[in-house]
Amino acid sequence: MRGAAHRPAQRWAIARQARVRMRWTRGTRAAQICRTWCNYAGHSILVHGRRACRLPCASHHSLDIGFAWYRAAITEFESATSRVDTAEQRSKRKRVKDLLGRAMTSGDMLMREQNDKDVDRAEKDANTWGEKTHNLIASAYGDGEAALFLDSYGYVFYGDGSPKNNIRNWIDGRMRRITELLRRTDTLAVRNEFDPGKFE
Repeated sequence: MRGAAHRPAQRWAIARQARVRMRWTRGTRAAQICRTWCNYAGHSILVHGRRACRLPCASHHSLDIGFAWYRAAITEFESATSRVDTAEQRSKRKRVKDLLGRAMTSGDMLMREQNDKDVDRAEKDANTWGEKTHNLIASAYGDGEAALFLDSYGYVFYGDGSPKNNIRNWIDGRMRRITELLRRTDTLAVRNEFDPGKFE
């Protein structure tokens, strides 16, 4: 039986019979030696558990060619889309880095200018800077990273406890968070809806 089933004419006959469905027989010895199906993905036919042909059956030839063309087109489209998304992500990451770098520069300037301002002005400027930076991070990475930006857990600050010193320490804590975030920007995906033009 096995030898006869491997004759070319019978191979194609069996393949044509299997063109619509897969036939699996389990629970008997026949399951081990008598499995016949058409493998569209691999373009091969297995007869009685052995590879009989590396081409699809005749009745499926045109269908497989059409499917292969379709699959190739989809694969190329997905690959091109992936490349575009990757390039877009790289561009957005660079823009975010630039904006975070500007925030660092602005924060450093606020700390250096504190002595020339009264407490109310220093606090107002610090809050304005902090809110703008918070919104930038939230827009680029989401609320989680934005909340972390405002968190000082794990930091130690020194000073005399004066209002200006407290403002300085608050700015210092936020700049530490920005520094930590900058180290991770290459591993973080920027949100699709992020518009860097709103923060320039």
